[in-house]
Amino acid sequence: MSSFARALLRLAGATSCATIAWTGCCGCAARQPVAPASLEVTSAAVALPALPAAVLPGVALTATAPVAGARQSLDDGQIARILADLDASVIQAAKGAAPRARNPRVRQLAEQIADTYSRVEQELFDVSQTKGILFTDSAVARKLAKDERVRERALAARAGARFDSEYIVGQVVAQQDILDLLDEQLLPNVRDPGLRSSLQAMRVAVVEYLVRAKELQVSLWP
Repeated sequence: MSSFARALLRLAGATSCATIAWTGCCGCAARQPVAPASLEVTSAAVALPALPAAVLPGVALTATAPVAGARQSLDDGQIARILADLDASVIQAAKGAAPRARNPRVRQLAEQIADTYSRVEQELFDVSQTKGILFTDSAVARKLAKDERVRERALAARAGARFDSEYIVGQVVAQQDILDLLDEQLLPNVRDPGLRSSLQAMRVAVVEYLVRAKELQVSLWP
């Protein structure tokens, strides 16, 4: 496990998502911090607030849910490609949001998301190169790319406070979808230990930013 992956895992003990219990991770339970069941943060436990249907016109708020719900068998090359696509889409959205955000808290969150996911992305590339894991396409990767194009078009026409609110709502939805995908498809299927470490590091980041985006959504737009 790299120093960055270990740092992300330590982050779990210093933030509001300190009660993370990794799921779907076979063979490495001895290295995993497991919280009491009543405090466990999992894909099923992160409840979304009620969202208006018209927040993102023409965009399904659970865009990747059908992918996460349909369990598929994936090899490490496909998992690496999916993880790379997830990293790239979140980084692109965050880098695009930071200069456009009016609220400083929204701007700060976008900058931090871009920085964290860029490090996760580099970790993935280093592991893939070292282990000789070749990225391969899959139906999941193709759907993620399609969903991201739809989200980008929806945000492109927004500005000011409307942009801020829709970016945050989009992050709540996107981070929840990524968490579901990690727990239901990627972690259960991964074989290489180094790639598993990258997935676990990403899961820590996902839970942190899901919690923070939800808190920001509630505090700014109750």
